[in-house]
Amino acid sequence: MKRILIYRAGRIGDSIVAIPAIQALRRTYPQASLALVTVRGDDGGLWADDVFREFGWFDPIVTYRPDALRHPRSVLALLSDLRRFDADAVVHLGSEQNSWLRLQGDRAFFALAATTRFVGGSRATVTWYGRLHTTDDERPYE
Repeated sequence: MKRILIYRAGRIGDSIVAIPAIQALRRTYPQASLALVTVRGDDGGLWADDVFREFGWFDPIVTYRPDALRHPRSVLALLSDLRRFDADAVVHLGSEQNSWLRLQGDRAFFALAATTRFVGGSRATVTWYGRLHTTDDERPYE
C-alpha cells in the first residue's frame, strides 16, 4: 500500500489511544504516505490535529467541522480533499461508542471518496447501538 487514510474523530484524549495503531501502520508500511482525517471543533479545546501535526506522521491532515457536514457544499469539499489523496485503504479507528449503523455510514462516505478498501469494525465486534462486544475479562484497546 502506498497511501493510507486514517480516520479518527475526537479530541486529543480519544486520539492518543490510537497512537499504537498508527505506529503499527507506520512500522508495517514504512514507505506509505499516511493521511489523517479528523474532526475539529471551535471550542478552543485541544484537538487531534493540534498534536499530530507535531509528529510529522501525516501528509496531509484533513480536518472538518461536524456542523459543516450538514451542508452539501462542505461534504463535497471534504470528499474532494479525500479523493485527491487517492488512498489505497482507509483505516477506521472508531471509538467503542460507534454503532453498526454509523460504521456503515462511514463506510459509504469513504466509498464516495473513492477508497474501496475499508478496515474497521465488523458486526462481530460492534453492536447495532454502539458498544464493542467484550467479555468480563476483556477490555477494548485500539
